[in-house]
Amino acid sequence: MSAILERHLAKGKLPTTLKSVLYLDRQVLVMNKPAGLVSQLGRQLPEMKTRDTLDKVLKQIERRLELKEALRPLHRLDTATTGCLAFATTQTSARSLSKQFAQGQVEKSYLALVSGGKETFPGTSGRIDTPIKYQDGYFDGLGTGGKLSLTEWSLLASSPVLPISLVRLNLLTGNKHQLRIHMAKKLGAPILGDDRYSSSKVASKLLSEGRIKPNLYLHASDIAFVRYRQRGPQKRFRLGITAPLPAHFVEACKAFRIELPKECEGGLSINGEPIPETTIPELDGHYLRQEPSPTTLD
Repeated sequence: MSAILERHLAKGKLPTTLKSVLYLDRQVLVMNKPAGLVSQLGRQLPEMKTRDTLDKVLKQIERRLELKEALRPLHRLDTATTGCLAFATTQTSARSLSKQFAQGQVEKSYLALVSGGKETFPGTSGRIDTPIKYQDGYFDGLGTGGKLSLTEWSLLASSPVLPISLVRLNLLTGNKHQLRIHMAKKLGAPILGDDRYSSSKVASKLLSEGRIKPNLYLHASDIAFVRYRQRGPQKRFRLGITAPLPAHFVEACKAFRIELPKECEGGLSINGEPIPETTIPELDGHYLRQEPSPTTLD
């Protein structure tokens, strides 16, 4: 697998079918998912008949990398959400990594632009533990009788020109639209572009003026797994993969004069500390440096 990927890298330009691949090793492939791609096999939105499906994208990647087994999805992202989407490369790794997801060992964090300035928040960080109620799979309120829902948030920056803020969200439970619901219905700081759970006047005005694109400003920026190596002082370690922000997100931050942390450029981390390397030799792992990811799937 490594030799095949290195052969593509040696040509100086990756094939179009591999441009969504962010990280690859013997057990896992992480894609930088564009907005508009349904992250469930065999599904496609009715209004997107001309767009690629996940099935088609994965088959192209499998063929280019000459993978011996089909890639297996480990989790999902909302169709409008961009960023880290992970797949197991073998049946054995699928069992192991799925167990980590089930036991809450996989760390997932997101970046979001939200309506609301610094004064909107009760501090610089916090935790939302309000249960979410669903009826037939749809949001049906907050409170007693709902599903356990845990979200950690931290305020990274606020625009000096508009009531818009950049927040980091840690998803501790994975309920449907949990981050969007908690931000809009509990914290009162809805994610820009989320017209299902909010009717933000600020977002509507910016959209009508053409100052933001009709996208959801929610990006799955980081995912981290527990991994093992045969040698070294720390045989058990946490490998983190960071996806660069999509172009529409970067453009909005520049327009609103919100400074982005360096981590938004993407990269790898070991036990929470960023590393300059793009390879993890013990895992036969490669991080593929990318330009800011596309706004939508071509």
